[in-house]
Amino acid sequence: MITRRSSSHRSLMTSAAVVAMILLLLAIVVTATTQNDEVTTAAHHHKPASPRRSLMIDPAHKMQHKNDDDDILEFDDDDNGDNDADTKVSVQIYIEALCIDSKNYMLDEVVPTMESPLAAVMDLQIVVFGNSKLDTAARTVTCQHGAAECDADVYQQCAINNFIYPSRYVPFLACLFDTLPMGHAETPYDTSYFVQCAVHAALDFRALAACHAKDAWAMQVQAAALTPADHDHVPWVVIEGVYVDEDDAHLSEFICQALARKGASHAYCSTP
Repeated sequence: MITRRSSSHRSLMTSAAVVAMILLLLAIVVTATTQNDEVTTAAHHHKPASPRRSLMIDPAHKMQHKNDDDDILEFDDDDNGDNDADTKVSVQIYIEALCIDSKNYMLDEVVPTMESPLAAVMDLQIVVFGNSKLDTAARTVTCQHGAAECDADVYQQCAINNFIYPSRYVPFLACLFDTLPMGHAETPYDTSYFVQCAVHAALDFRALAACHAKDAWAMQVQAAALTPADHDHVPWVVIEGVYVDEDDAHLSEFICQALARKGASHAYCSTP
């Protein structure tokens, strides 16, 4: 005897086939979308990657450096002994935003010194202008590494002016040096670089953006005036008013030497 399938059975089979077809089409669409996203991401190479360093500021204005092992190191403004004006060491560092030597000095010398107890005796000033040329008549600036550097210089100088304390602005500068491509570039980098680093350093990007939009010329004029006319390279490092060759010693050693000349000392300086 031949058993005939009921119409309801055939209807169920048809419904199952339709569902299977829909699922197959959805899988094809998802795969194509994923591939398109990968291509788009690869094409936008001017967008920032996540910084290797995680530099954060806590509510007490201590600057923290989070390394790849997630250990927290503090850039501390707290006192480490007698830190009156006589035992402070003035340090001026002149840099450019897209200069590889400036990047190396900031990340290899300034950041470690800020992480050390010597931060409490260092009266640090950073100026971002370097070898740029100012034309006051035309109100233009020509930067060594192109227009993108001028743009980044302004963001960095705005951070320095708006947030004043090195424990606030150094994490922002360090983040940018860690993420911005160094070298010559004419097209300014995507704003997301600066937003990301402002968030990273717990700075209000709205204040930076307002300064960048309204005070760019003033920031560059100010930085040019602060930059020594006799400098011939960057980074240009001045300790207690005297130029020092940054290749002769670590920044921490220069600070310890300056303390000794003042007849002062710091426990960190005697650490092997």
